[in-house]
Amino acid sequence: MPVANPVNPRKKFSWSVEFDGLDAILVQKLKIPTVSVDSVEHGVANILNKTAGMVKIGDLELTKLKFQNKNESWAWDWLMDSSNQETGQVGLPTDYKKNGYIIHYDSDGESVLEKWQVIGCWPKNIEIDELDKVSSDNMMEKVTLSCDQIVLA
Repeated sequence: MPVANPVNPRKKFSWSVEFDGLDAILVQKLKIPTVSVDSVEHGVANILNKTAGMVKIGDLELTKLKFQNKNESWAWDWLMDSSNQETGQVGLPTDYKKNGYIIHYDSDGESVLEKWQVIGCWPKNIEIDELDKVSSDNMMEKVTLSCDQIVLA
């Protein structure tokens, strides 16, 4: 019986994300969208058959730093392009949906292990960190993007 040859596990810290207007170095955490397939049930006599149904893509979540001397409004501007609360206008998907890349690197920081393309993304939620007078933590902003697809590039 052959003996398994273990290799070093992948590390969580070596990655980047690319979207227009996003300073990728500021993103501290990223949750890659989940991919799931619905189960569709069909009955034949008294036997239940299950087949694959619709594919569902989860959300992409970016948690990024906020700075005192840098006003990064790309997420807010992008959200307003999709649905502007001030004017009540909803944008055209061709104008506000964007594609991006998530790149996972080897421990050398250069060799690409995996690269995912996220397609048809738009911000559906922006969450600013809570304020706390007794905390010295960094201020963070969480941007949740709805995505149509995620594919290995």
